[in-house]
Amino acid sequence: MKKKIIRIVIYILLAIYLIPLIYFLLYFNWDYARKNGFVSWLCFGEVVVTAKSIIWPYYVFLNKESDEIVIINQNDLDSISHFKNSRINSDSALLLIRTSSIIGDSLEFQNITPSDKKQIINLLNTAIKEAKLVNNDLLDKIHPELPEKYTKHYIIGLEMIKAGINNNERNKFLLGYNYFGRYILWFQANEEDFLKN
Repeated sequence: MKKKIIRIVIYILLAIYLIPLIYFLLYFNWDYARKNGFVSWLCFGEVVVTAKSIIWPYYVFLNKESDEIVIINQNDLDSISHFKNSRINSDSALLLIRTSSIIGDSLEFQNITPSDKKQIINLLNTAIKEAKLVNNDLLDKIHPELPEKYTKHYIIGLEMIKAGINNNERNKFLLGYNYFGRYILWFQANEEDFLKN
């Protein structure tokens, strides 16, 4: 009986610890990207963020360093998750394209195997679907031009890349890759502005 009560108490305490862990993982991802820049977040964010999330009680109860209060709502957290999922899937698709289709300096669609093509299309479909779920209000909070750049360059670029690969249209693929590249260059050029917002 005593062991059963101890086990129940341990489960309750574990739940009290683990449920907020999910929230803080999303919050610290957003906060790290906002303060350190997107590229830094992609390179180092997961390690730092995961460590901070694991010790979330310290930041809630003991850390009095910052008086800054950041209010984010569930829609913002969902959008951050969609943004990240889209980027992970698009990066995976583009990496697979590069490794399976490039000969020398040119892209050769005929070198993409049917199984790679199917995987690339699935990754791009997921990236596009996730990107379309990102709330423009959140993007606008980050930078006033980001909603337009995200929609007109990132999403449209991915759609054109997908159509080019799906229909073996090299020019459409290259145009989509150009749109995507413009988004990345714009994003990197404005990274410091993201930190201010």
